[in-house]
Amino acid sequence: MNKVSGLFRATFFILAVLVASGCATTYEAATIDQSLKTVEYEELNRTGNHKALIKYNGQMSGDALVLGIYGSSHTYKYDFSPYLEESIEQVVNKVYQSVEVRVVDSQEVPAGVGIIRIEFEPPNVRLNCFAVSQIKGSCASVTRMNVTVTTPVGEVQKIQIEEERSTEPGLSYQGAPNAISASVGASVNNFSEQLYTILSSYQNDIVF
Repeated sequence: MNKVSGLFRATFFILAVLVASGCATTYEAATIDQSLKTVEYEELNRTGNHKALIKYNGQMSGDALVLGIYGSSHTYKYDFSPYLEESIEQVVNKVYQSVEVRVVDSQEVPAGVGIIRIEFEPPNVRLNCFAVSQIKGSCASVTRMNVTVTTPVGEVQKIQIEEERSTEPGLSYQGAPNAISASVGASVNNFSEQLYTILSSYQNDIVF
């Protein structure tokens, strides 16, 4: 009887894993459903010619790391770079009258008066889904980012971001892409706010 019971439990567990995993599917990066908040920032219109140089020290796109068995057979993609570049463009144009924004590929990012350096480390995106009922599941996504910003006067500031967003329980784990999208969007907005604070707080005593 114990052997039969043990076999039943083992079979049930295997079936549960198969149901939780489902057919392997690749979900492309969802668009950020949280609009950028830079429109709320005050326009400072600082004078001088500035350059904002963006450097990625690794890939800003990839596959979210799925924790646990639920949804683990699927692939969930993300991509930060287009949203980051858009947010940087909007932030620096709120602070300065004249600024050129571009991505640089060189190992060494130029430094100097009037140059804003923004260096990104590869982000970390994790997804954890769990069962709410026999047919419903919920997912939570955690996004981590590390950025180094050098102001036009040479001050170096570190930005560390961690944002978590979850979805309401739904059929299977279809909310996973939305959870990732929400955590990425929150991270971009968090970065924008901190970048604006850094660039607006230093003393602009030098005319470039």
